[in-house]
Parts: sequence; C-alpha cells; structure tokens
Amino acid sequence: MENLIYNFPEQIEHAIEIGEKTDFSALHYHKIHNVVVCGLGGSAMGADIVRKYTYKVGKVPVIVSRNYDIPSFINEHTLVILSSYSGNTEETLSAAEQAISQKAVIIAVSAGGKLQEIAQKHNFLHILLPSGYPPRAALALSTIQQLYILRELKLIKKGFKKELQEAVQLLKKVREEFRQTNSGPAKLAQFLKDKMPVIYASEEMEAVAIRLRQQINENAKQLCWHHIFPEMNHNELVGWKFPENLIKHIVVLILRSSYDHPRVETRYEICKPIFKKYTQDIYEIVAQGKSMLAQVFYLIHFSDWLSYFLAQENKTEPTPVEVIDYLKSSLEKL
Repeated sequence: MENLIYNFPEQIEHAIEIGEKTDFSALHYHKIHNVVVCGLGGSAMGADIVRKYTYKVGKVPVIVSRNYDIPSFINEHTLVILSSYSGNTEETLSAAEQAISQKAVIIAVSAGGKLQEIAQKHNFLHILLPSGYPPRAALALSTIQQLYILRELKLIKKGFKKELQEAVQLLKKVREEFRQTNSGPAKLAQFLKDKMPVIYASEEMEAVAIRLRQQINENAKQLCWHHIFPEMNHNELVGWKFPENLIKHIVVLILRSSYDHPRVETRYEICKPIFKKYTQDIYEIVAQGKSMLAQVFYLIHFSDWLSYFLAQENKTEPTPVEVIDYLKSSLEKL
C-alpha cells in the first residue's frame, strides 16, 4: 500500500494518457440531459469527485448511484457511466442491465471482468483500466476517465487537464515529506489511535471527507464518521453533548480549502469553541494548490498517508479487506 500511495502522481499521469488515447468519436451524436454514475466503494469515489467538480462548471446534473437499481428518469438522453474497477461488482452489473433496457447512452470503466463482457455483447464503449490495484488505490484512474468522458460530450470544458497537471507537480513535491515517519500525516495518526475521528468539510470538499472516512475504515480498520458544513449546523451540532463517555474520545478533523464559502469559514470558527467544550483534539488539514482538482488531490494524498500511518499505529495491514471478501463470497453462494 505504501508504494501505491507514493506513486499516486504517476497514476494521475497514466490516467491522463488513457484518456488522451481513448476514441470517444461514437459519443458525439448523442444529446445528453443528465449523467448517472453507477458504482460502489472505491469505484464510486471518483464519481463523487466528478460530481462536486461539475457542480459549478458542468452543463448537466451528475448523480452518483450506489445501488442495484437505477433512477426511473434514465432514458436515451441519459449518460450512464458504469464504474467497477474489478468489473464484477454485482450492484453495478445489475444497474448495467437496467440501463441497457432503458436505452441509455452507456460507457463502462473497469479493468475487465463481466462488465467488459457486457460492453462487448451490447456494443457500448468500454475504457480498460490497468489491473492489479485494490479498487480504492485506483482512484485517479476512474476519476480522470469520467472527466474525459464529460469533456468529449462537451459537458465540461478542457481546463481540467491543466488542473491535473498542477496536482501532479504538487504531489511530487510533497510526497517525500508525507512519507516520513515524523510527517504531518504520521503525527496526526498518532493522535487518532484509540480515538473516534469525526471529519468535517464544506459541501465543496465532501468527496474528500468521504474518501478519508473510507480510507480510515479500509486501511486502518477503524470506525469514524463525517458530516459537512453548513448542513451539520442544522442538526449534528446539537448532538455534541452525549454520550459523555464516548464524546471525550472524539478527534475532530476539519478539511479546509480556499474553495470553502466565506460563511462556511465563519461557521468553522464559531463551532470550534463548541467542540472544545468536549474535546481539545481539533486538527485542521489545509489544502495546497491553486485549482480545485489540485486542492482535492492534495487533501486526498494527505489523507491516504494518514490512513496508512494509522494502520501502523493500529498494528494492522492496510491492504487486506478480509471482511469485505467474506461478504462477497457469502453473497455468491446465495
């Protein structure tokens, strides 16, 4: 896992190469009114990033579907992106059959598997990803293909490539520092041991908060939760009182970005003293970079290292996800 995290900038570069070489010409004849990305776990994470990225720069709504069933509005003017790194995720395969029956415009993104076979059978575009990664470690590969798909359909502009190039250069500068056992991610991991991390971020950075939560779950085998500002100010904030025996073990992680709304920044400052009544462990992770994607990938890279070092603190191997393997094998028997 350490090398996979370290080589994340090269994965971004490889993903750009795949996107540049893919033939999207068959898509240019379609009028798209909405986009639905079907995926689970690590294969849906990229869709969350794309959904947030397109919120201000996209021309049509992008929805992420983590389910067996697809939304009822899907039709011939819907682009359905089937994202399953293994190509065998049963929920995504179920969604594929329904999208075909609804005559949607379909593109599959996977490293092979049954999804590739379905694409070949029904003659829709399949983007082949390199194999050999744990799905959560293939984040850039799926994310960037989705951006290229939207660009080719003229649903977003071409500027994302410059943002990705900025991200690559930024991550190559910081990764050696992050890798050290006295780095910011490593020191923060020490504080998270035997604690309950609570991750807060703005609506714009929710995808990063989800990513950090999932990486702590899968790599460090540790529970945590996340919420977003300003929504949590209308509900969860009141819950900062009980149960007293649990709340004292909470560590607050705030993900900050220059893309946060000014009023959200104000809300952070008002809420921190409220949190401090119950825990003194409040840490802020501040994004670097100028562009949206550079800041997103910076925070993700920091978070991935954090989860890796937390796995070491918990004396557990970050790569295996045995309980998920057990669940999938049990489902296959039914």
